[in-house]
Amino acid sequence: MERRTGCLQANIEFLQQALAKLAREAQDKIATAGRDLVAARAEIAELKSAVAKISSELAQMKAKAETTNNKNRARQHQAAAKRRLCSDGCSIFARYARQYQYLRCPSRPVLT
Repeated sequence: MERRTGCLQANIEFLQQALAKLAREAQDKIATAGRDLVAARAEIAELKSAVAKISSELAQMKAKAETTNNKNRARQHQAAAKRRLCSDGCSIFARYARQYQYLRCPSRPVLT
């Protein structure tokens, strides 16, 4: 009987050691996962700020491009308005490009 009790006690100690080892390994895995999660959250925050910065730069570039396009269109309209041809084919020049007011043409009266 004593022999069986000793064997049973050895099995219990073995199982307790195995259980303690598995508990330590699980705790280590949880701690590692926690550190990885913190690092991933920090990286996500950094990437979000980078995306926000790039988005604002893109908006500025679009606004600048739109301003440049508007200026180019205005220059084209001014150039087109400065030099117009009347129906007879003679050249007439605009005083104010934005208002398209024509100077006197020999074949037509002034248009207002």
